[in-house]
Amino acid sequence: MWVTLLVVVGSVLLVVSGFSWAARREEVERVRRLSALEVGSTADARPGRLLAVRGAVRAAEAPKDPVTGEKAAFWELRVVRADGDRTLHHERRGRLVRVDDGDGALAVELEGAEIDVPMVEVERHERIPSETMRGILESADVDVPEERAEARYALFHRALAVGDTVTAVGVPRDDDGTLALSPAAGLLWVTPGPLEALQERERRDVVALTRLLAVGAVLGAFLVAVGAAIWLADG
Repeated sequence: MWVTLLVVVGSVLLVVSGFSWAARREEVERVRRLSALEVGSTADARPGRLLAVRGAVRAAEAPKDPVTGEKAAFWELRVVRADGDRTLHHERRGRLVRVDDGDGALAVELEGAEIDVPMVEVERHERIPSETMRGILESADVDVPEERAEARYALFHRALAVGDTVTAVGVPRDDDGTLALSPAAGLLWVTPGPLEALQERERRDVVALTRLLAVGAVLGAFLVAVGAAIWLADG
């Protein structure tokens, strides 16, 4: 039984590591292209060519952020029942922004993009949702929970305000004569940090993935070898 278990687990680790290693090649190539980039100009945007730009966020329509009460180009919120880890309401607004670097403004499609702005807990309330949470739930036609002694509620939020400086990295595509950075043309990052920080983070992720796959492959081979050795010894 133990021999079979060792061989099966080891074989699975080897197969998974092998498939993941093949996918890693694409990740390495993506990071190589990203690492070779320098911040360019919106005027340099060409369809199909990876581009990095840094500038101020603009938006033709900036909905009112229900958490801050101010207009934002993009915001996302989540009201959760913290003691039960249950989401009561999730909402996201802002599908298209423009990044203005002074040489022009380039459209950036946010739906499907990796937006490097963390969700932050801005409120926590006991027994009943806070006034802000109640307003969010009511405006979304979500039933407001009744008071319960054990209940704990939390509000998480992130946003991009008009005027915020961001770095956008992606591949422009031509949408009826208008260029836009779009996830449909490849991966798209939007981050408040500089390009160098994004490049370093992605490089670290590839190194960590490589180490993990190497450990998995070595462990898989070791388990198979041990299982085979036990089987031969018993035979």
